[in-house]
Amino acid sequence: MTRIDEYTKNALERIKQLEHQRRMERHSEDKRKKEEDTRRYIIIGKLVCEYFPKLMKCQLRRSEAETKEEFSDLENILAYLAEHTEILEVAEKWARKCCMK
Repeated sequence: MTRIDEYTKNALERIKQLEHQRRMERHSEDKRKKEEDTRRYIIIGKLVCEYFPKLMKCQLRRSEAETKEEFSDLENILAYLAEHTEILEVAEKWARKCCMK
């Protein structure tokens, strides 16, 4: 085998290793982000259920469509709040004012 062939073979092997390393890093980062999101969802869910315990009475259904229907009132309320940001701004000002005491 000539030096050029050996050099090319080594370079191609190194490229494969780097690509694999990049995929593994991307996979690790995606996994970390997913774990962070899951933790965030749990914290937000616990806070919402703490102040709205009635939500804990909603039943999880067999299908996603049935579950979505069970939680449709909550989804409609959230959609309304998302569209009317002025309500949230007032609530945030109130929360800041209460915490300053």
